[in-house]
Amino acid sequence: MDGLIIKTKWIDLILSGKKVIELRGCDCKSHINTYIALIESSSGMIKGHTFLYRSINLCKSGLEQLFLSHCVNADDLSLIKYKKIFGWYIINTQRYDIPIPYKHPKGAVIWVKNVL
Repeated sequence: MDGLIIKTKWIDLILSGKKVIELRGCDCKSHINTYIALIESSSGMIKGHTFLYRSINLCKSGLEQLFLSHCVNADDLSLIKYKKIFGWYIINTQRYDIPIPYKHPKGAVIWVKNVL
C-alpha cells in the first residue's frame, strides 16, 4: 500500500470523517480504487488508511459549494495556487489506535511507495 503525506490539520479532519475530499494539484489515476495509507507530515507515523475511489478536476468557483466535503475555508482556498485543482474522493477511512512508524525515504513529498 502506498502512503499519502498530509499535513496535520488536514489528516486530523480526514481521520475524524469530516473531510472526504482531499484537494490536490494533480490527478491520481494510479491510486484510484485502492486503499492508501495516511501519513502525517513530519511525524514519521502512518495514522490510518482510506479508500480512494475518485479523482476529478474541480473549478475554483465551485469549491465553496463543496466546503463541507473538503473543509478548506475561503481564506485557505485563496492560498491554493494550483493551475488545476483535483478533488480526491475518499471513503472507508480508518484511524489506527496505535500509529505505525515508517522510514521516510529521501525525496518523498506527496507519496511514499509500499509503506504498508
